[in-house]
Amino acid sequence: MGANFRLKVESFLLKNWQDKTFFYYVLLPFSYVYKFIAKSKKITQTPHQSKIPVIVVGNIFIGGTGKSPITKSIATYLKNKGLKVGIISRGYGIDIDPKIPRYASPESEIQNLNLFIGDEPSELASVAPIAVGPDRNADIDKLLNENPDIDIIISDDGLQNTSLFRDLEIIVFDDRGVGNGQVLPSGPLREPIERIKKADFVVINSDKPIQIPYALPSQIVNSRMLILDIENLRYGDTFNPDIADSLENPKIAMAGIGNPQKFFNTLKYAGIKIDKFIPLNDHFSYDINYLDDLEKAVYFVTSKDASKIRPLIKDKNLKAMIYCVHVEPEFEPADFLERLYSKVIELKDKK
Repeated sequence: MGANFRLKVESFLLKNWQDKTFFYYVLLPFSYVYKFIAKSKKITQTPHQSKIPVIVVGNIFIGGTGKSPITKSIATYLKNKGLKVGIISRGYGIDIDPKIPRYASPESEIQNLNLFIGDEPSELASVAPIAVGPDRNADIDKLLNENPDIDIIISDDGLQNTSLFRDLEIIVFDDRGVGNGQVLPSGPLREPIERIKKADFVVINSDKPIQIPYALPSQIVNSRMLILDIENLRYGDTFNPDIADSLENPKIAMAGIGNPQKFFNTLKYAGIKIDKFIPLNDHFSYDINYLDDLEKAVYFVTSKDASKIRPLIKDKNLKAMIYCVHVEPEFEPADFLERLYSKVIELKDKK
C-alpha cells in the first residue's frame, strides 16, 4: 500500500512538472528560495582538487535519467583504450560511514554485493574498481589507496556535490527533457536550467528528438539504448533478443528505476511484444516473498533490478521466469567516446 501510494505521488508530481499547471504557480515562490539556498551553498564551499582527472556523469532532472549505463559505457571504452579507470558513487539506500568508504572491484567475491555498496555501484564494479560513500573526496582517497596507478576517476552522479572538484562534466537527460524548466519544488530540476552552459557534454538519452535550452550543438550527444543480450537469472545463460518472442506467454516488463517507461520503450523499439507493464519505485526493494507471489509468466527486468533479484532466486523454484535485459548506449555523433578520450588524455598530461 505504501509503495503504491508513493508511486502515485511520484507520477502526479512528474506529470505536473512537465507543464506550467496551477501546481507550478502555487509552488513557484518556493523555487526561488531553493535557488537562493543552492547558490549560497556553492559560494561557501571550495572544492578539493584531486591529482587525478575526475569526470562527473550526472543530471539536473530529479530521479534517474539513465546515468549508470552511460557511466559503464564510458568506463569500458576508456579501459579498452588502455587507461586505468576508477569509479566513485554515493550508494543510494546504503548506510555507509562517510569516513570509511566501501570498496569493490571486478575481482571481488563479496556475497550480495548490492547490499554492500548499492544496486548501481554493484553493476559498475563489474567494469572497474569502485569506492562508495557519501563523502566523494573520501571515496577518491580510498580508490587511490587501493589503486595508486589509476589514470581517470568517473563519478556516477555527484553533479550537485559542491565539495567535489571535476575536470569534465557530462549532464544526462532522458525523454522528459527539462520538464517545465523550473527548479524544485515547482519543477523537476535540481539546478537552474542555465547550469547546462558549464557542462562539457549534454547527453540526451532518448529515442525521440528532445530540445534542451542553453545546450550548444557542440555539447549535444544523442544516445539510445540497444539490447545486447538477455540473461536467464536462474540459470545464467544468455541469448540473442531476436528469440525473445519465442519464450512462453504472457510476457511482462517490470522495472524499479527512475524512469520505468524508458525501459519499456527500449523493449518496444526492439520489437519485443509485452503483455503487461509493471512500473515500480526507483531502487525498489525486492524480497523473496514478492518474487514468490509473481504469476506464472516471463518477466523482463533491468540490470539494476537484476542485481537485487539474482541472489534471491538462486536455487529457488519460482513460478515466474525472470530475465535480465542487458543494454548498451549507442551514441550520435559516433565519435563521442573518442572525443572524450582525447579530452581525458589532455587532462592527464596537464595534471
